[in-house]
Amino acid sequence: MANTFGRFTQKVLVQHLGDSGEDLFIRAHAKKPLRENASPEEVADFIRLTEKLVSIIAPKETASEIIHILKTRASELRKRDAEDRTRRTSAPLQEGKAAEVEMLTRSINDEIAGFLHGLKSPQPASQAGQVAGAKPGVSPVQDAEPAESKPPECAQPESVQTDVPQLAGAVLTANIDAEIEVFLQKFPLPNEVDITDFAKYLTFKYEKDTRQIEKEIVDRVRDEIKAVISRSKIQNEIQEFLTKYPQPRDDDIDDFIRYLKILKLSFREEDIRSQVERERLYRKFNVPKKKMAPTITTDIDKLIQRFKSVDKESIRDVMMQQGLGYLIQNESGGESVNDFVELVSPDASEVKNMLEGLGLKHLVRDKEEQ
Repeated sequence: MANTFGRFTQKVLVQHLGDSGEDLFIRAHAKKPLRENASPEEVADFIRLTEKLVSIIAPKETASEIIHILKTRASELRKRDAEDRTRRTSAPLQEGKAAEVEMLTRSINDEIAGFLHGLKSPQPASQAGQVAGAKPGVSPVQDAEPAESKPPECAQPESVQTDVPQLAGAVLTANIDAEIEVFLQKFPLPNEVDITDFAKYLTFKYEKDTRQIEKEIVDRVRDEIKAVISRSKIQNEIQEFLTKYPQPRDDDIDDFIRYLKILKLSFREEDIRSQVERERLYRKFNVPKKKMAPTITTDIDKLIQRFKSVDKESIRDVMMQQGLGYLIQNESGGESVNDFVELVSPDASEVKNMLEGLGLKHLVRDKEEQ
């Protein structure tokens, strides 16, 4: 649990805080290291320390969201560990009691069948008590008009019957989500063969639709790649923005946010304002950092560099050769290379026209001067 939660925490912090999130995770892990067999109390201590550090550098809403995500994930992992231990412990008992349960079920069914049969059979006159005023030897039931026969009504626990499948479905979905997350931690940029094999594995294990699982994995990979691209571009754009506007006014930041929206980047406005302010303060009290080439460490980083360095047709060929064609295919089966190419390197003339149309000509001049 600890290793999985540690990687998850690092990912969440970087997604919300960028480089500051990476530094914060390193500091928290140095003070409260998560051992492989860390106890729930140690994980809780790590979350409390992370919460304290996050509250110092992040807006209140962002800090609350981060900690809520971490606490929810820790609770899910503890529950999954408990379920695994329960399954391992109860498996031998379940096998040993299978025959006993089957015999008990048969016995109950036989008793119910006998009871229902007795309700349908006529009661012998010799066993029926004499009713006052009835003729000897004549059953009062025979003299009465035959009543319409109705089967006995048995109350059915409808709520239990409907709630149990729903609960089972929710647990099943949570288990599949957890399995996919672990898979993507091991294969951040899986090829088509990896995805197909893993989807088949989950299909055999949970009896779910293979195509549905494949779509879920592909959507998550696409979202992660777009998130990485957005974080990288936003960091670069903030650097360039503060180089041009060392002391930006509120309306400057408003224009900057509108510009980022034109670039179709994924972000929240309050996070951008917070990142701009942190970078502004850092520059004010520290020696400016030299702009260095980005460190290419992951498969996703390498893929982004390919988007930047080659033309659209070459990207398609390279991705098809490496089994990544699913990334450039839309739901209708067509190709959508433009989605990633334009996110990494948007068309300059198109951006210029959109900026001018929104009354942001000063940003157009800034870009042309760079």
